[in-house]
Amino acid sequence: MCQCLDSSRIWETVTDDHWVLHSVSEGIKLDFVGTPKQTRLPCPVAMSEEMASVCDREVNQLLVKKTIVKISNSGKDDLSVRYL
Repeated sequence: MCQCLDSSRIWETVTDDHWVLHSVSEGIKLDFVGTPKQTRLPCPVAMSEEMASVCDREVNQLLVKKTIVKISNSGKDDLSVRYL
């Protein structure tokens, strides 16, 4: 997202489509019909030690950039494998 925002002026030379230019400069908001529910924790993803290290490094970079934030699970929240 940050790279798109930094280069949003360049997009104006590529297209004059309002939706594309707005999406690149402001981002896209998705409205969902309802809140998805996941009633149990997903099975752990099997990966090598090297891949786990790569994933940890990527997650740490996202935390530093404040693209994501760390939360604690109280057990009351719905969890999705997409965010674990």
